[in-house]
This record gives sequence, structure tokens and C-alpha cells, in this order.
Amino acid sequence: ALPIYQFNSNNQEFNTALKSGGAFSRENLAGNSAYNGKNGKLSDSELIDVKVKNGTFKLAIEAGKAFQKMADAAAAQGIDTSLTDAYRTYEGQSNLFDWNNYVANGGSRQDTPENRKCKKLGDGKRSCAKKDTNGGTATAFPGTSNHGLGKAIDVTHSEFRKFIRNNGVDYGWSWYEGRSVNEPWHFTYAPNKKDTWPI
Repeated sequence: ALPIYQFNSNNQEFNTALKSGGAFSRENLAGNSAYNGKNGKLSDSELIDVKVKNGTFKLAIEAGKAFQKMADAAAAQGIDTSLTDAYRTYEGQSNLFDWNNYVANGGSRQDTPENRKCKKLGDGKRSCAKKDTNGGTATAFPGTSNHGLGKAIDVTHSEFRKFIRNNGVDYGWSWYEGRSVNEPWHFTYAPNKKDTWPI
């Protein structure tokens, strides 16, 4: 099953999960509201609507224009262009992030993207206590997601995923990040990286 990212106060599934506690308890969702960065806080003038089979989503303007051309080309071939997510607000990202796990691993609910606690791994990389959701999906720390920049999409159907893997580079879209975190549905807009971000 695909992850459901559209958690908001009007989402019945989210409200049911919230009442039952666990990963989606109000306490767990309370991240640091002092974050002043741009990620997840884009204004309406920085976003554009993109239309796909299952509705309208928002992306950063340049990414959205490129995405719409790509989605239209896929739709012209009869491919279902449905998405599960695109631009995500900071609050939405914070709601997905597992704050209880993060705190249990040495972090604080007062942490920001700039001072978050990360474990250093042997290969020089670091792990920032990301949340496992629906089959091992890592959720980025709030304020660090490409969804918050309006430059990431999560694709519902395998045919559209295949289309993007095969043709996305022509539109500036890549599966490089999605592949690196084992998310076959996750694609990012990176037009300057098309020669170095293999599809």
C-alpha cells in the first residue's frame, strides 16, 4: 500500500488515528513551531496548481510547469497520472515525522533542521531518527523535505512511475532520490542534475 501523506484536520483517517493515540497522537505531532525557514512555508505566489487524474496538487512554479507537461504527455498515452502527494507544508511534514522516536533517540521537540540531533554512521553519513511509515518509508525531518520546497511528487500508479523513470529526465524529473531511499513512488525535480542523476 502507498503511504497516505495528506494528513490534515479534515482527514477522517487522520482524526481517527489521532483519537486512538500511537504514532499519530497529538503529543507526537507537536514538533517545533519556532522554525522560520522556507521549506514547507512557500507562499501561494511561489506555487502553481498541477492537474492530474485524481485532482489538483501544488508544486513550485518551475517544477509544476515541467511536471504538467510530463503528466500531460503520460495522459496522452492513456497512463493514469494520479498522485498521493506533492507540495507539503511544514506542519504537514511535522505531522508525518515520528517525534516520539526522535526524542527517544536523543532529539528534542525543540530541535530545528539546523540543530537536529543525528547519529554519525561509519561511512561518514548520518541518520536523523527518521520515521518508518507504511513499509519502511523514511519521513524527512520537518524543514528538510523536497516536498516542502514544492519539488517532489509521490506517484500512485506503477505505469506513471515507469513513464517518469524512462522519460522524466526530459522534463527535469528524477527518481534518484526515491531510489536512494527505496521509495519507488517518490520523484524530485532536479533539472540541472539530469546528466548525473541516473534514472
